[in-house]
Amino acid sequence: MDRAKRHCLRITGLLCVIALGTVLTRLAGPAGQRAGAPAPAVFPIASARADRLAGPTCDDDRDLYLRDPPLAGDDVQELQARLIALGFYSGPLNSMYDGPTADAVKALQKSKGLGPTGRVTGDLWYALGAGPTGQPTPPVRRPLGTVSIEIDTRRLVLTILSDGVPYKKYPVAIGKSTTPTPTGEFMIKNKWTEPGGPFGARWMGLNVPWGTYGIHGTNRPYSIGTMASKGCIRMFNQHVSEIYPWINIGTHVTITGAEPYATVSRPLRKGASGTDVQYVQFRVRQLGFDAGRLDGQFGEELASAVLGIQKFYGLPVTSVVGPEECHILGIK
Repeated sequence: MDRAKRHCLRITGLLCVIALGTVLTRLAGPAGQRAGAPAPAVFPIASARADRLAGPTCDDDRDLYLRDPPLAGDDVQELQARLIALGFYSGPLNSMYDGPTADAVKALQKSKGLGPTGRVTGDLWYALGAGPTGQPTPPVRRPLGTVSIEIDTRRLVLTILSDGVPYKKYPVAIGKSTTPTPTGEFMIKNKWTEPGGPFGARWMGLNVPWGTYGIHGTNRPYSIGTMASKGCIRMFNQHVSEIYPWINIGTHVTITGAEPYATVSRPLRKGASGTDVQYVQFRVRQLGFDAGRLDGQFGEELASAVLGIQKFYGLPVTSVVGPEECHILGIK
């Protein structure tokens, strides 16, 4: 065999080894994890950036500035309301970042020794947040029992419970009427320290399947006690920092307020999730069956309850929620 052919064979063999190694690495997963083994748990790290938490239903701080057509939205209205409270703006709450609003921002910037750009960025949101920070309270010992959380969206109060008994209460801000805080029974799925920006000192994410929601601090302490967010639960930074060490991943969170409601326009089966699943869970409970937690997740408990309903009413036993099941549940 001549030298050129031997060289080609060596190159071909080397490429095969590299390709095989790549396949084995992908099958093994990170750090040589064997194929088929569960992925290792990944825990949030400290000092997470706020933009890693932001989602379509989560609080955020976008830059506001003059443009044509003008920027508009609930955040602009919140800005205008805060400027009124601080004495820099006397115009209407029209939710539009127009000339008078920009002039008010410039006046605020001058009063804070900032460049009067008329542009609202993250730093200026902090300047706007000057105001109440929550009443200082003496240090509170960690609850000795199993900790859970209850949030009353009608009274704007978060309660820490220890073994089901109220331990301490805190004022909160919740979602606006146009972006309400979801009610139901959820769990803490992740935690972050010092996320910054609109999330303040701490973040505790909820396992709501239809959006990004959490309990967090805020750079807008003046909003506590109001309906102001995109659905998240805001707390004073000192308060959320106090309860943060007490809360573990998996801690139960019950949010009370308006009853769940949704239209059901698709067959629902195990593995489905969403507001329609939560509404089915709610109606199944009202019918006297155990549907599990009102978390919008179609799991074993709901499947078992649907089977029981189907058997009781002589329907095909499928665990699938279709038109007949919806009729029985009073869902239109």
